[in-house]
Amino acid sequence: MLLDQTVAATSDFLLINHPFSILRLQCQANSHAMNRNINPLQCMKLFGSQMTQHGIFATFAKALQSTCAHTTVEGVVKRVIIEALSEITGVDLNLTNSVQIDSLKAIKYSIKSSFLHALAEIIKIGSLTTFYSSNLLIKVQSLLATSGLSVDYTVLIDYFRVAYTRMFCQPEAEGFTADANNFWSLLWPTLAVMGGESITSYFLKPLVKYVISLLMFGDDLSETKLTERQRFYLERYTNLVSWFVVKSIWYQFDVVNTKMHVQGTRMFVDDTTLGYGVVSVRTRFSGWMNCWRNVRLMGQTYDGYGFVMLDFMLRMAVAYACSSI
Repeated sequence: MLLDQTVAATSDFLLINHPFSILRLQCQANSHAMNRNINPLQCMKLFGSQMTQHGIFATFAKALQSTCAHTTVEGVVKRVIIEALSEITGVDLNLTNSVQIDSLKAIKYSIKSSFLHALAEIIKIGSLTTFYSSNLLIKVQSLLATSGLSVDYTVLIDYFRVAYTRMFCQPEAEGFTADANNFWSLLWPTLAVMGGESITSYFLKPLVKYVISLLMFGDDLSETKLTERQRFYLERYTNLVSWFVVKSIWYQFDVVNTKMHVQGTRMFVDDTTLGYGVVSVRTRFSGWMNCWRNVRLMGQTYDGYGFVMLDFMLRMAVAYACSSI
């Protein structure tokens, strides 16, 4: 089990999902790219060129510091919100998953707790909008443009500084252009994509888990009869399939959200057309809806989607290979 958990965490956080998510975001941010990077094979070629440019270590380690910091901040804020709502409402949100739905009272309790969980998620996303933005910018910025800054501890200082200046609607303090979006402009697209993905995942996972259970174990769906390792891989496959479906459903929102966050930031992203060199981000969207319309008009709805497919296929292949050992 320890090996299974280690392989899953490594492929999620370091070897597959992390570097692929960086290139996906760069494809979304590069509004002037000629390649859409929807084909997974084309994406694999782009990934190879990135390792040639930046080196293996930098390709995999880029933005790890800020991602770790963001994950920590997100976890702490979510815990504080959960505890606060539990104290105010009298509903222990830490125990709601263990409640048996066997009476009208239990159903009402479940509905109330689900609503409070959704409220906690909305508050968390809203309060961390600029922190999410700061981490996104560190991921998108090309290593060639930062002179190795993304593998230096000072990136943590940048992460918190940019987040706070944007939170207080002062993007010009970081040298952004007048087109840069402040906190209120970024709040709604961030809530749309992050909240939408979270809610969709919440309702989709039980269905996905049921289908995968049928495929893996037939009609014998009693989890009490499963070994610990079988339960682990049932959850693993459920999480991966749900992630892929949710990302696919909300992908256009994700593209628009990324473009809104990077606009006016004076940054350079890796050239996702040639596969080497850098290009500047140059967009002047007047707002979220204007960005949405232009993304559809320019045919950029699924820019970088090939990295979602490649990410899913490789992580599923690794999980299946490990489960067969």
